[in-house]
Amino acid sequence: MRTFHNSFYSNTTNWNEVISSFRSTLHIEKDALEKVHYCIHSDNSEINSSITSKIDKLHQDLDFENVIMDKLTVKTEKVKVLTVKLEQVEKQINELLYEKDAMKSCIADVNSLLSDIIKTRDSLITITIKKHLAEKLRHVFAKLNRLEGVSESSSLPKQGEKLNSQDSQLDLPITLKAFEFRSFIKVVNVPLTDSGADHLLFSFYSKHTKPQYETWSAKKITFKKVSGPIETDSFPNAHFKVARGSTSQVCKFTLADLPFLNPYDWILLLNMLLKDEPVVAHLKRMLISYIQEVGKMDVEIASVLRKRFFAFPKEAPEDYDKMM
Repeated sequence: MRTFHNSFYSNTTNWNEVISSFRSTLHIEKDALEKVHYCIHSDNSEINSSITSKIDKLHQDLDFENVIMDKLTVKTEKVKVLTVKLEQVEKQINELLYEKDAMKSCIADVNSLLSDIIKTRDSLITITIKKHLAEKLRHVFAKLNRLEGVSESSSLPKQGEKLNSQDSQLDLPITLKAFEFRSFIKVVNVPLTDSGADHLLFSFYSKHTKPQYETWSAKKITFKKVSGPIETDSFPNAHFKVARGSTSQVCKFTLADLPFLNPYDWILLLNMLLKDEPVVAHLKRMLISYIQEVGKMDVEIASVLRKRFFAFPKEAPEDYDKMM
């Protein structure tokens, strides 16, 4: 019995030592596990922080790229708009080049018709040429109206009304004499067929003539002021300042513009200038010659149309025959 008791006591002691050792081992393992857990938790926190930071950075980069894409889209749209505008400009340039060629052709036709008017003596042929010239000029001014806003309706004189008032005067027919004033030329006895004389006339008109829509008017001249002769390359010239109609609209022109005025203005200018002596000699001779030619043309037209005329032009100037 005592042996059993000693054996039990010995075994109990051994088991207690084993349990105590196991308990110590467990405490050591527990401490180790706690350290490992702490380290894992710390590493996990750092990893989470790093991942969160990188995700935030990625979001910022994406936002920046979105801004860049938006700007790129806007610039792309602008490029598309500019491309369309460029195509339109190129189209307009091509149209302007076409209009330029057409205008050159019309100007060449107008110059040819003007030459025909100067060289033609038949009144009916002159009227026909004038109609063609008017059509060409309408075509030119129609193009100018589209290109520069020049008024097409005021580019050419219209037939005057029968009413003869300050604002609506008689529009006499223009004649070829309006473009061949031999009294302009300083050198006497220049043949009518002299191409040099024609060149001088065209040069004079091209340098000193205003557009017809600026000088022609159906309104009567109610006041005038004329300066002395102005020397040019070939012809003496003079400045006019007149008031027209009931509104006293001011208009300025020179002798080079006379062929493009309402022909009735010629008679009014002559009557006014005759009252204010002295009258410029060549201007008086030119006006009388033109009025004489207008009357002669009316007589010829009346004869061709077998109509009666009640007055024949008289008092032709001394050099009238030289101008024929």
